[in-house]
Amino acid sequence: MAEETKIQSAAEAVEHGVYSAAARFKALFDGHAGLYGIYNNVAATGDEHGKRIGADRRTTKGVVTVDLYRQHLAGRSGLGICPIRGDSTVRFGAIDIDQYAELSHAGIAAKLASIKLPLVVCRSKSGGATSMPSRLNRSQRS
Repeated sequence: MAEETKIQSAAEAVEHGVYSAAARFKALFDGHAGLYGIYNNVAATGDEHGKRIGADRRTTKGVVTVDLYRQHLAGRSGLGICPIRGDSTVRFGAIDIDQYAELSHAGIAAKLASIKLPLVVCRSKSGGATSMPSRLNRSQRS
């Protein structure tokens, strides 16, 4: 199966005919191959600070598969990837903002744009914000 081919980048995924969103996400967010985080059963409402906490949070030793990404993208399971790979390089990074009340994602994006940082702002599952580079063309030493 093409999805199980060792693919180093999203561009290689396309070259190998791997077009599924899960396989492309795995190529884009390639991290440590032997452990990952699970985050499930997220509360419907936030705590006193507005943070929505998952009842099932753990780090798991095991192979990070395309199916884990597929479950994550379908909203069935939270997935956390450790960005530091086995060769001590990284292909992506993220900044987690743990402020939940009165958080303006648009305001964060505007501030980042005004200081010319090439970051993308996303709403995190817990209700905070995550910022990550808009692109990283090659592995960087961690």
